[in-house]
Amino acid sequence: MARGIKFPKTPILFQNFLPRRLRDTEQLKTPSKLVAIHFQSCDSSNAGGENSISSISAPLRLWSIAILLLAAISANAETLTVNVTTEGPREGVIAILVFNSKKGFPNKPEKAFRRTRVPVVAEGPVECTITNLPYGAYSISVLHDIDDDYTPDKLLGFGPPKEPIGFSNIDKKLLKQPSYKSTVFTFSAQTNEIAIVARYVL
Repeated sequence: MARGIKFPKTPILFQNFLPRRLRDTEQLKTPSKLVAIHFQSCDSSNAGGENSISSISAPLRLWSIAILLLAAISANAETLTVNVTTEGPREGVIAILVFNSKKGFPNKPEKAFRRTRVPVVAEGPVECTITNLPYGAYSISVLHDIDDDYTPDKLLGFGPPKEPIGFSNIDKKLLKQPSYKSTVFTFSAQTNEIAIVARYVL
């Protein structure tokens, strides 16, 4: 198994498949240990001549498969660094939404694949990190939320935002909202840091 893999806590859905003796224990916090315990149990049962695979209950087999899939996903999950420069004042937060499809793009947080908010620093670019992100194609939208109200403020309550915004792959002043396709970039081991400028639309 690759070094540095971090397993998430056991999902509630999978906890229901576990034997009662293993529920609500510290072992649930480390799924890899639980998988090891499971296979050790199979090996010991096989010592008596029984087929270890046939002795595994169907729910526990599903649990083991799910853990192995999580391990495979985690092995390719890394950290993306987004350095944001803003035309706005040195206050508020930088809100970042990461999309892996055009659904919800560019301003629906509930549809984003990942999201984060980082306070604006006194000077220089704001370094934002997106952790546990699998390699792949993504689009990023940035809002400099000056008043930190989780809402893009608009002139007269409608129209374009009056706070600075920015997008991956877009390095110019925007006159209209870019398409999802035009903002997509590939996150990989070779491209794990990008820069985005948040500009006023008007």
